[in-house]
Amino acid sequence: MYWIPKGWVPYYAEWLLSFPRAPVGSISIQVWSVACMAVIVLVSDAIVAAVALASGVGAAQDKEKSKKGEPMKVHAEKATTGRKEKKEL
Repeated sequence: MYWIPKGWVPYYAEWLLSFPRAPVGSISIQVWSVACMAVIVLVSDAIVAAVALASGVGAAQDKEKSKKGEPMKVHAEKATTGRKEKKEL
């Protein structure tokens, strides 16, 4: 169990960090698990991004998009809403 030195955080923060069953002033296992999971997710995302950048995955996708050609031109017709148009005086 890790104890927070008295006065480092306000009382409501101590209570929140110790929620639900740890004594006030300490950090509960639920808070530790959430903090550890956040760090693990951040590190894994950084590793995946570094590998993707190093392998050039983004460059290969850009080349595919440029090979598709130009988009077709489509003539737009005036949309009808089914309402009668009012004439202004």
